[in-house]
Amino acid sequence: MGLRVLSISESGALNELAWQVLEARGVTIERLRLADLRRDVPASGVARKLARYLPPPSVLDPIRRAAERLDPNLVHIGPGRSVALAALRALGGRRGLPMAMEQGAIGGLNLLSPIEWATFFSRRISKVVVPSYGQLNQWMGRPFLAAALGAGKVEVIHHPYSVPARTDRAHRDALRDSLDLPRDAFIVGTVCRLRPIKNVAFLARAVAAMRHDAICAVVGPGDEADLRDVRRAGGDRVRFLGRQPGAATIPAFDCYGTSTRNPGEAFGLATIEAMAAAVPVLATNVGGSGDLVRGRATGYSLPLKEADWTIALEALASDEALRARLGEAARLRVETEFSPEAVADQTLSVWTRMAESRHSL
Repeated sequence: MGLRVLSISESGALNELAWQVLEARGVTIERLRLADLRRDVPASGVARKLARYLPPPSVLDPIRRAAERLDPNLVHIGPGRSVALAALRALGGRRGLPMAMEQGAIGGLNLLSPIEWATFFSRRISKVVVPSYGQLNQWMGRPFLAAALGAGKVEVIHHPYSVPARTDRAHRDALRDSLDLPRDAFIVGTVCRLRPIKNVAFLARAVAAMRHDAICAVVGPGDEADLRDVRRAGGDRVRFLGRQPGAATIPAFDCYGTSTRNPGEAFGLATIEAMAAAVPVLATNVGGSGDLVRGRATGYSLPLKEADWTIALEALASDEALRARLGEAARLRVETEFSPEAVADQTLSVWTRMAESRHSL
């Protein structure tokens, strides 16, 4: 069956690489970007938000025309409650049309919110798509939320990632030179915008407790208070590298650390970037990153106990062969489970079941 899919998003599909693979296989995908349809956007923040949640005909009519022209088997709605509300309002007359809605944040569903009941918990939404099993498990572990969503409604579709070309020791040394990092030190790196949930001070303390000559390299911006907390935790072991292209910087690291607090991240893009670069990862055992890192197979997935993290870091610092083995296993997992082709298979499975459910109504 040649599937026809209407995609409605605010500014473009997160999984575009996988969708291009599906189009090459014969799936028809028509994309509507609401950002292209919004006209005369109000200057006031309140008015702008109202315009997003109460979309005008200039937004609704193109959605209706696209559905009439394409006659889709299903609708795939990108992240954002306002996007879902626009799709549901525009296509309210098409009661049998299956709709999937993406949610990229691990928390944030409010059982008391009428907007949540009009979108995530609505019977009109056939599937809620999340990017990791960590997020799925976190949601299903909350009984009232699981009951509101219903059995079988939440599906996992990973974000695709194309594995970059391999880099060698000479590239690593040149990268360290450009970042003013010593070539012979054990570098534990992290890439994020510093904020409390990222918990970078925890990582800095674990590195500071190491016997080895180790450095905690922090890539990304942060408020002065957050920078001060990390500096206090790690002392002279911390290097702030500021804004850098994260994926390009990661090969300079011997190991990547993400010590995010509970509930963790929905997916963990920087974690995937590190794994694809064959850099072993230490991650908190919650959320998306904890799901991505298979403990002692592709890295370490650990509780937030500083002693455990320091022991794992010491083991990695002492054993270059261990780092290489974990890094290669991590890269292989990205190649086999998160490539555009693998995510295309995952997406097609969900879409096919949605389309078949329409025929069975």
